[in-house]
Amino acid sequence: MNLRNLCLLATLAAGLAACSSPTHVFVANTPNVPLLKEKNEFKGSVSTRNAAAAYAITDHIAVSANAQYLWGFRSGDRKDYYDDVYLKDYDSRGHGFEGAIGYFTAFGHKKLMVFDVYAGVGTGYGKTYEKTFYESPQDNTVKKDYLLETKYSKVFIQPSIGFVHRAVEIAFSPRFQVVNFYGAKAGRAAFYENEYDLKDFNRSVSRSIPMFQPTFTFRAGKKLVKFQMQYMFTLPVDDSGAYYAESSHRYYRFFTGDMGIAFNIAKWYNQTYSKSARAKRYRD
Repeated sequence: MNLRNLCLLATLAAGLAACSSPTHVFVANTPNVPLLKEKNEFKGSVSTRNAAAAYAITDHIAVSANAQYLWGFRSGDRKDYYDDVYLKDYDSRGHGFEGAIGYFTAFGHKKLMVFDVYAGVGTGYGKTYEKTFYESPQDNTVKKDYLLETKYSKVFIQPSIGFVHRAVEIAFSPRFQVVNFYGAKAGRAAFYENEYDLKDFNRSVSRSIPMFQPTFTFRAGKKLVKFQMQYMFTLPVDDSGAYYAESSHRYYRFFTGDMGIAFNIAKWYNQTYSKSARAKRYRD
């Protein structure tokens, strides 16, 4: 992606942020991107929003699991609500779990490239507060009267292509999933005398929504432990297959960034080290 496209993407995000105030009742988990290479390899990670693990049961088949814990945070009072709407979750809360089975293979020079694809299912729960809770706070406000919540289940397929080195890993994962929302509830003061927004809420979190979620993963560090960063976009599509921004911005978090620690247990790390050590001794 060149600099021009990056600028256009940043402009789009800023424009959507300025259009309306978000109430992120659904914040997608960042995907588990294992990039395994061999049988019995284990890889896990712990980040600010997710804990993930994957294990290769054969030379090409693996299982994975991913748990989300979303608690939200606020850097100030309600006056900050319109600032950095894509970088703060505010009162978004929730949890989720997903499991998958997949195929992987290493290829290329020294098998530094990895392709994998996982198919899985998941479930979760999310809640937040309707925007009028922030706009017109009253001393006698009952928070639950503004509560928005929903449950969901999902199915997904997640291919990934990545570069895997002892010190650095880089991957792109164009995940596609269908999220089935159900059990949506709105507090009695939410959408007060605003039938349009109530219908939009019900339309957004009371049915099945296809979503495209391109994800970028970067890891760097030692052979066993690495720093991990992930960036993901959540792009829901409507019944015609076109991306629609309004509900995406209002109820589904458009952009998610996450960071943490990844750890890996694999024989190929030691084999690589042994070859390097032998070569060094030979030169000496």
